[in-house]
Amino acid sequence: MQKKTTYRTHRSKMTLLLALMLILIVSAACSSNKDNENNAASDPGTNVETPALDNEAEPEPTPEPTPEPEPTPEPQTPTETVTPPADDDAPVTLKPMSGEGRFVGIMDTHSVEIETADGPTAFQYEDAMTGTIDAIAEDAQVAFTYVEMTQEAGGEQVTQRWLQTIEEK
Repeated sequence: MQKKTTYRTHRSKMTLLLALMLILIVSAACSSNKDNENNAASDPGTNVETPALDNEAEPEPTPEPTPEPEPTPEPQTPTETVTPPADDDAPVTLKPMSGEGRFVGIMDTHSVEIETADGPTAFQYEDAMTGTIDAIAEDAQVAFTYVEMTQEAGGEQVTQRWLQTIEEK
């Protein structure tokens, strides 16, 4: 025996469907990219400007097979690095510092860990240095030059160390 659908049953099903659609629309609106960017900016240390890098995320290109690898350029020892500051119009001159230590490894796509006399230390690096860094074996002794940049992030002063050169000893 078939149950007959009444107007009341049909109406409550439509109301339930409409409520479900409204919940989906509201939840989709709450998860927009603009909202996520605003949340990321309030997280300390996530929106710190980097020297000579774009802060906009770019999709990683698909790797294409290459017949032979390009030779790694010899590291150059800079005498000084000029980086534009975030708030002023005048450039800031940063004096390179040198160090030695044990290359612990790559932390992520733009930083490495080197154990120095002061202990394990994180160093940022630019995309141009990726080939040089990839060629260094873990636990290898390295010599490097870097600059320190101090910026305000989340109301705190944050110091970042940026590799300028690095070579295996």
